[in-house]
Amino acid sequence: MNQNSLSAFNRHILVHEPVSHWTAELERAFLNHPEIGFRWRPYREELLDELTLASLVLLVVAPDDQGLDLIRQIKSIDRSLPIACVISAIHSEWEWLAREAGVDIVLPDTSEIERVAYSLQRRLRISPTTPETVV
Repeated sequence: MNQNSLSAFNRHILVHEPVSHWTAELERAFLNHPEIGFRWRPYREELLDELTLASLVLLVVAPDDQGLDLIRQIKSIDRSLPIACVISAIHSEWEWLAREAGVDIVLPDTSEIERVAYSLQRRLRISPTTPETVV
């Protein structure tokens, strides 16, 4: 774990996704918030190892049991850590189970980056950069 790469930031968002799509987009969306650092963690073990550094975790997952298992594992390590999920399809039963497990935000992967960024900003209680662009 490389803690030095995140030490310049006051808040850290860990992004768990197979490729760095959302991570790169969010880094651009948060350019006006230099206090926020993003860290792409494609592997579950890496994500779990760095939870103590995180202010928020963004999971890009399928609405399935593996996604729920990861949420439960994160919450067993840090019950108060905010979790946001971007999922491949809105599935109301899965969303209900995810929220019951402790997820704060659930958005479809068809969401515009501005909507995802705005939701994360609200959860972190920082001033949104462009709330008028949120659909």
